[in-house]
Amino acid sequence: MNETKPSNKDLFYKRLMWDYDIPAQDVRAVLWGEKDKAGHYDAQGLFKKAIESYSWFIILDLIPLPRIKELLTDFDLTTLRDKKLTERYAFIKTKLEELV
Repeated sequence: MNETKPSNKDLFYKRLMWDYDIPAQDVRAVLWGEKDKAGHYDAQGLFKKAIESYSWFIILDLIPLPRIKELLTDFDLTTLRDKKLTERYAFIKTKLEELV
């Protein structure tokens, strides 16, 4: 029997939705800008959940850099639960504006 195993990235997308039964493919599609919603989450809601859950290097692996820049452009960093995370992403946002 040949079963399809989820990729490592799919496991990260699925773990992001540990509290909801939302398919990993839908989460990826919303984060990549290919779909408007995954369950009740829009791109900003999923992005917030991702950056509060995973390290910067995992975020880079899960979401293309130009899309991260796009998501950060309209993102209200003050909604993040951790001040250090807010500062880190403010720095990242500034650098992406300069480089990408």
